[in-house]
Amino acid sequence: MIIKKYIILISIILINISFISAEPITLEQSDFYIQSGKTIEVGTGASYGYAKYFYASDPTVEYENKDAVIPVFLRFKPFQNIEISLKSTYRLLKETEFNILKKNTGYVEGSGKLGLFEGCALKLQAEIPGANPDDAAVEGLNIGARVLISIKSNPLIIHLNGGYTYSFAYTVNSMQVDPGNYIFGGAGVEYEMGGVNPLVEVTVMSVGKSVAGGVEDVNEPLLLDILAGFSWKIDSIKIKAGFAYSLDTYNIYNWKIVSGVSILL
Repeated sequence: MIIKKYIILISIILINISFISAEPITLEQSDFYIQSGKTIEVGTGASYGYAKYFYASDPTVEYENKDAVIPVFLRFKPFQNIEISLKSTYRLLKETEFNILKKNTGYVEGSGKLGLFEGCALKLQAEIPGANPDDAAVEGLNIGARVLISIKSNPLIIHLNGGYTYSFAYTVNSMQVDPGNYIFGGAGVEYEMGGVNPLVEVTVMSVGKSVAGGVEDVNEPLLLDILAGFSWKIDSIKIKAGFAYSLDTYNIYNWKIVSGVSILL
């Protein structure tokens, strides 16, 4: 059974699409993916999350969540230690419990990564809703920062991420919503094999209290995912795929498939 309220649902919509242009899969590497001799990366991908659940008070009634995202992104490196990324998404979200069906442009995101020193970088990002929250699975404006650390110990690479996102208030269905800000943390291990690199990632997100229609939600959801997957480099092409399982009771999916492909130009 998934314990969930509508207020919780609308306060965690953003969190489930932040991986789209990340490397290797849902975590960010500190190194720049665009290497010497290349200046631009273009890519796309897809993710699909699913959940089926019921409540103990009426186990005969089951509910379903379906969450599909298709992104396109452009990443370029104007300077030696700066990388810029632009991204747009199309998202379909269906929730039978709350009779929600939204399919529209999702967020438009701009971000920049600054290399501080070897193995450490700072990422700043802003997410702007590409459509009205009444018609799309988006919230309001969000700004955030992450510290990215990569530790290499051949043949392993350890990725560590930590960050904070501030979410601005917005209106949906004539209701004012002040979503909770969230703290993000993650750790991953990638095994370099010279081609297909298997990896495991664990991410945790703590969502602050939210207020919807003047009603404060006392819950502060903790979202915990574990993902197994791979990244595969073929000359200037990179393919990534993974399967994520949600270990918490608040997320809008039980499991999620993540995939992406990009090319360096």
